[in-house]
Amino acid sequence: MSQLSIYSDVKTFFEGIMDDASFGEDFVYDLFAQAEMVLAMEKPWEVLTNYGTTISYSSGDTYLTNYSFSSFSPALLYIVSLNLDRESASYRDQVPMKDRYRRQDDSNFFAVDYKNSRLHLMGTRSKSGTIYTDYVQHPTYPVASGTPPWPQAFRAITAFVAAGILKGAVDADDISARLSPKLREQYEALKLAMSAWDNRLRKGNKHPIEFSGRDYRDYPLQSTDLGV
Repeated sequence: MSQLSIYSDVKTFFEGIMDDASFGEDFVYDLFAQAEMVLAMEKPWEVLTNYGTTISYSSGDTYLTNYSFSSFSPALLYIVSLNLDRESASYRDQVPMKDRYRRQDDSNFFAVDYKNSRLHLMGTRSKSGTIYTDYVQHPTYPVASGTPPWPQAFRAITAFVAAGILKGAVDADDISARLSPKLREQYEALKLAMSAWDNRLRKGNKHPIEFSGRDYRDYPLQSTDLGV
């Protein structure tokens, strides 16, 4: 596999695995944008997660108070975790916006109004402080000279997912089924290595098979569990 430094390199690789077919640039980068979104929604990859972005809150704020995240850069796709004042006991669980009235007095929860780029903390604040958010960033639209978010060794993943979409895949689990046997083997091996790399980043310097326990961000290392 040739070096994939920028999206134009990924485009060349993509056309190669599509039997050297030639596609319009806009069409390919639209496909890549879809592929990046499929990957971003699959799990909170460490390389896509932004840590500790802050919003201020004030004493007396209630569940009706909204806090804007429209200025977050990169833009927020979804929240991984939310914590008040970096206190270990102050992590909050997310509830749907439709449940905010039912949970209005329970300070253990927050709700996100994605349509208006705002979040709400349930309960009433007794002091002023800082909201710390860890979130997965919204994929940026690919351009020829742009750099994919993945390490160079894994950048072909965008081309494989795009190929699956072009062949009719409707979700991440359907990508592999749409690829030829040869491409499927390459895709599965790359995805497995990419998942192991991501787990190592999140778990620290420990071999993946030694991980004890699982949290909601863990991702299985067996190819049969990867859905590919």
